[in-house]
Amino acid sequence: MTTNSDFIKLYIADVSVLSDPVLFDRALRTATPKRREKIDRLRQEKDKRLSLGAECLLKIALQNEGIESFEYQYGEHGKPYIDDEIEFSISHSGDFAICAISNKDVGCDIEQIGTADLKLAKRFFTQAEYEMLSSSTEDIDTLFFRLWTMKESLIKLTGRGINQPLNSFEVDVYKGKTLYNGTIYHFKEYEIDKNYRCCVCSESACKPTQVNVDLGKEVIG
Repeated sequence: MTTNSDFIKLYIADVSVLSDPVLFDRALRTATPKRREKIDRLRQEKDKRLSLGAECLLKIALQNEGIESFEYQYGEHGKPYIDDEIEFSISHSGDFAICAISNKDVGCDIEQIGTADLKLAKRFFTQAEYEMLSSSTEDIDTLFFRLWTMKESLIKLTGRGINQPLNSFEVDVYKGKTLYNGTIYHFKEYEIDKNYRCCVCSESACKPTQVNVDLGKEVIG
């Protein structure tokens, strides 16, 4: 797959359909060895479905770009990628999995909206972010998870994980972008369900193409 222009695509699926043991086993047989090893280590059935569903989305995304088979490769900080032409990021929460692919660095995050934890925000957000959150007249739970998914999507883009604290950079939920290490990164938010927040981070200001996937149909073929 080659392209002369930037592209970002976000694949989204409800993985609860994989609670059907027949569908789960059929999908598991097509998973990569590394994914099967990871799934075997997971104890909760829901976590197994989420992990498997995320890779199913990655496979579908790559097939749509003409890539039928792949092996994971890993960058300097351990961030997985496919080859020099395709970058990807996966995330899952609740009943949903997402996968962002691009020809540039990309990160994505999805979170099921819960109760905002201001103690957690004070610890992991910058002072300005914490003050904005604690003084806002908007729904604090939604705003908390908007901030969280933005910050997590940038961390997933860089691939630095725990080596990059959440309070080491600042985001503006209203401008939808941030300056990090001399580069401007853009955040694109999605409301795929009223109970979830979803964000994609990239250098490109273009809006990612959203692709909704029916995993049940895809697995059955």
